[in-house]
Amino acid sequence: MTSTKEARRFATQQSLASSRLEGHVPSPEYLADIERFVDGTMSIEQQIAASLERARVLDARLSADPRLDAAPDVPSGDAA
Repeated sequence: MTSTKEARRFATQQSLASSRLEGHVPSPEYLADIERFVDGTMSIEQQIAASLERARVLDARLSADPRLDAAPDVPSGDAA
């Protein structure tokens, strides 16, 4: 039988793999939170709150300075 920690590790590995297939690169802070969740020292609610707070801080920074762009230039795909 798998332990709760093993189940959390498997679930997070699957989630990260899916996210990476979509092109998302998780931040080191997010990966550290995931490890704390797997280890049982951070609840999923705390992990979600930490991610949301980081997103809010980034959004505020980007809103304050329109020269900043969080997304890299992406080709339009018009060339065939």
